Amino acid sequence: MNKYMKYSTLAIFSLFFVSCVTLTEKEKSFAKVHEITKHKSPATAAGLSLLPGVGNLYLATGGGRKNDTLRAIAMLNWVSWPASVIWAVPQAYIDAGRINIRVSAKNYQ
Repeated sequence: MNKYMKYSTLAIFSLFFVSCVTLTEKEKSFAKVHEITKHKSPATAAGLSLLPGVGNLYLATGGGRKNDTLRAIAMLNWVSWPASVIWAVPQAYIDAGRINIRVSAKNYQ
């Protein structure tokens, strides 16, 4: 296996396990105690991610603190489609849940 193939495989697998939206410890503890309102649908985000970058653009609209990052990931997913479906679908599902937690915590304050 040549080195370029090895590095590209490593990059793809690292994208699969990395989420764009991270939560603070305060937001994580909030999620354990309070009810989370549904701001973005994880199923819709995952379904839209079958189309190149559309799931990330859905998540980037309104409310999120990481809109620019989600837009950049949408471009990456568009450029690497159809392979991006492998990581984009689970990533969008996870990110939607985290955005819901973040928005719920912000609205609670």
